[in-house]
Amino acid sequence: NPGIESGTAGYASDGGNCTLEANGTDVRNGLRSLRVYSRTGAGGGPIQDVTGKITNGKWYYFEAWMKMSTTPEEPAFSILVRKAGNPDQVLKKPIGQTPQPVGTDWTKVCASIYANWSGGADSVYWRVETNTSSQEFKMDDLKLIEAPAAGAPMPMAPARETWRQEAVN
Repeated sequence: NPGIESGTAGYASDGGNCTLEANGTDVRNGLRSLRVYSRTGAGGGPIQDVTGKITNGKWYYFEAWMKMSTTPEEPAFSILVRKAGNPDQVLKKPIGQTPQPVGTDWTKVCASIYANWSGGADSVYWRVETNTSSQEFKMDDLKLIEAPAAGAPMPMAPARETWRQEAVN
């Protein structure tokens, strides 16, 4: 559901740290965007279960169109790995990737993350949050793309079961 056309299906609030809503009045493309509000802090944001779609030891490219409600801020993408009896492992973009502040207009943001976790995983999620504030934000046209090798140009091709077809105008 990368364009949120099926409402909030496939997205969740991690531990109730925000409220998610399919928004039909402020969209980048299509009929809906994902409104993320009532955030409990900068870490409050949506997650999407990608268990079985992300492979340990591979690079992934994340992309989304976003807009903040009040002031510019840099969003943060991460991979969240959960294993019963162990603390969550949070994998973030490497230091040195160019900051991408998002203002109150639709802006494309992206990050590359190396999926490298220790031990097994019961579940794997990708998460979007912000670096400093708990302001509301909107998202649309999300992508998760697997790269064939480290250092390969991105984006390459959609990861399994994450693509969608669009009409060309």
